[in-house]
Amino acid sequence: MTKSRSCIFLATLLVASLSSISSQTQAYSLRQLTDAVPADTEIVMLEQSDNSYPALLQQAERAEAHGGLLILTDTDSDTQWLEQSHAIRLHLAEHGWWTLTSQLPLTPRNNSETSAEQQEEAHTLHKEQVQQRIQQGLQTLREREQERLLILAIGRSAAQAIDYLHQNPAESDTRLIIINPRPADDQNWALLLRQLAELDITLLDLYAEPYPPGEIAIPDARMRRNAATQAGRTNYHQSRIKTPWAGWSQDMPWLTRQLRGKLLRHIIEPDQQAAEQALTTENIDQLPPGVRR
Repeated sequence: MTKSRSCIFLATLLVASLSSISSQTQAYSLRQLTDAVPADTEIVMLEQSDNSYPALLQQAERAEAHGGLLILTDTDSDTQWLEQSHAIRLHLAEHGWWTLTSQLPLTPRNNSETSAEQQEEAHTLHKEQVQQRIQQGLQTLREREQERLLILAIGRSAAQAIDYLHQNPAESDTRLIIINPRPADDQNWALLLRQLAELDITLLDLYAEPYPPGEIAIPDARMRRNAATQAGRTNYHQSRIKTPWAGWSQDMPWLTRQLRGKLLRHIIEPDQQAAEQALTTENIDQLPPGVRR
C-alpha cells in the first residue's frame, strides 16, 4: 500500500475490529494535496503506528516569526478540512506565524448495529489518535525553533485540544484559540465545560451561533463564558464572529482579520509588555543599592 493510500485509510486500519463504526480519515491522497495547496506549502509526513499522515506546513513570511500555530480542523468536517484551514493558515503565515495543519481522523459514527462497548472503544481510539497528532504537531513546530506556540481548534477538535492541554500541564505556555467549539461527545458536553473552566491559560473563544447552521450546540457561548467567569479565568476572551456565518470557504477575510487582531491584542502585545517589564526589573536589580528606586 502506498503512503498516499495509507493516509486515506489510516484510521480504518487501526480500528479494523470495529469496522462498522471505525474512524475514517479526512480523506485526500498525497497527490490531491499536492495539487490543492500552494507550491510553497510543505507537506510533512508524520508517523503514527505503522502508517504516516500528512500535515501542511506554511513558513512565516517574516525573518523573526511571532511563533507557531497548530491548526486542528473539525473532526466532523470530512474533506472540508482544507477549506477550513486554507484562509487561516495562509493569512497568518503572511502576517508572521508558522502554521501547521494536521490531517485528523473523523469522529466515529455510532449506529444501531454496534454495541455500546464497541462505540466506546472506537471513541477512545479516536481520542488517542487525535491527542498523539496534537503532540506531534506541537513538536514539529518546536523543531522549527518556535518558542511561542498556539493551538487553533475548530468544532469538535476544540474539545480534543482542551482535553490535551488539561491532561498535559507541562504545556501551560501553549495558548489556545477555539472556533465554534463542540464537545467530542454530545452526551458528555459537561466535560468540555469543566475542563475549559479549569484551564489557566490564555484562551480565545470565537463563535458564530447557531453552529452548525440549524443546530443548537451545547455548551453554547453563554455557558462557556459563565463557566470561565465563575472560575476567575481573566485570560479567557470570548468574541462573536462579526460577519453572519455562511459556512467555510477558501477566502474568509472577515474571519482572518478578526483572528489576527485578537492574536495581536491578547497574545503578542501582552507578551511584549511582560518582556519589557522583566527587562526593566532586571536593569533595576543591576544598579548599586544606593541608586535603586
